[in-house]
Parts: sequence; C-alpha cells; structure tokens
Amino acid sequence: MTMLLDIEESKVKKLSTLAQHNGETTEHLITEVLSEYLNKNYMASEHVQVMKLSEPSFAEWNNKEDAIYDTL
Repeated sequence: MTMLLDIEESKVKKLSTLAQHNGETTEHLITEVLSEYLNKNYMASEHVQVMKLSEPSFAEWNNKEDAIYDTL
C-alpha cells in the first residue's frame, strides 16, 4: 500500500541522512520507525484493551459447528 505524507523538508533531509548513514533506504527507515511506534503504543491503547476484554465472550463461537458462518 502506498501512502503520501506531507513531511517538513528539514525532517526529510534528516531521515535521508540517517538512512544513508545506516546503509538503508529512507522508506525502510520510516517503516522501521512506524513499526516500533505501533508495537510500543498500539497494545497499550484503550481500543485493544476493550477488544481483549470481549474475547472470552466470543470463545464459545470458536468451534467447528459455527465455522460454517465464517464463509458467509
């Protein structure tokens, strides 16, 4: 997937310099930074916590009989 972002020129230059210094592409560096941020912050978000609380409620539907509805 492609995403267009409007990033300040000074930040783009810094990212490019860091990427070149580490022998990486700027795209790889940005992807790595985003992955670290998501790993750190997503699991702590309220949204994920609410979903985790609801998981036991749906556990009884995780069986072969109800699997037929997965294809609908």
